[in-house]
Amino acid sequence: VDGRVRAAEAVFDRLHFADVVLQGRAGPGEIAVDQLAFVFAGGRTAATAAVRAATLASHVVVTLDFTGTDVGQLARMLGGATDEIAGRLDGGLRLQMTGATVFDALANSHAQAVLAMSSGRVARALLERASTDLRALFRKGEGSAALLCLLGIVDLHDGIGKIAPLRLRTADTSLIGAGQVDLLRQRLDLIVKGEASSGLALNLPLRISGPIDDLDVSPALGSSIVRPAAHMPALQADLQHLAAGNACLH
Repeated sequence: VDGRVRAAEAVFDRLHFADVVLQGRAGPGEIAVDQLAFVFAGGRTAATAAVRAATLASHVVVTLDFTGTDVGQLARMLGGATDEIAGRLDGGLRLQMTGATVFDALANSHAQAVLAMSSGRVARALLERASTDLRALFRKGEGSAALLCLLGIVDLHDGIGKIAPLRLRTADTSLIGAGQVDLLRQRLDLIVKGEASSGLALNLPLRISGPIDDLDVSPALGSSIVRPAAHMPALQADLQHLAAGNACLH
């Protein structure tokens, strides 16, 4: 069976999609989405997926790319805060996994993801909280700062994703982070700190850890994070191109 569907608009709960194109096929031992494209949150998204029968399991391959996604629109659609960070987000995902269930497949998976912004704005209050700046104890940061770049890379193996580099830079502030996410146990362990040259009051590292739905935030004294390039994984060529074009890599 081969099929193709086009729609000017599609709505799922609070999520709105425009210019939707879906082309797929199904045959013995395989279901494939050869093209899924749509406009979402002001940006364009394209994806492919395939599920193929393997011995007592299924092999899943997914690619996803998006460009120009408006972070403010996305936050509104998801019911989150809309005034702390603004700009256009680009990203890509490459995923392969094999298993009889989703949990089994995550335990036998490999994925890489890149998120990048090259311009935008970020609330000063958010920067002060994220950097454990002493000023956040006494006043709310006013206004916003121009965001020069943001870069986050996740390299996933068998359900454990290494997050590095994670970096945000404004004209007078640099935040850098690293850690890991355990998708099998649904836990996150991430350290974020201001770089020495950022001019922040304390530059103390901050640990964000625990169950993903109940994270704990506390100072992480004695922790250190290396420069982003030192933690750069060997990315697939197209994801490497996305990361290399972002100023926060350097």
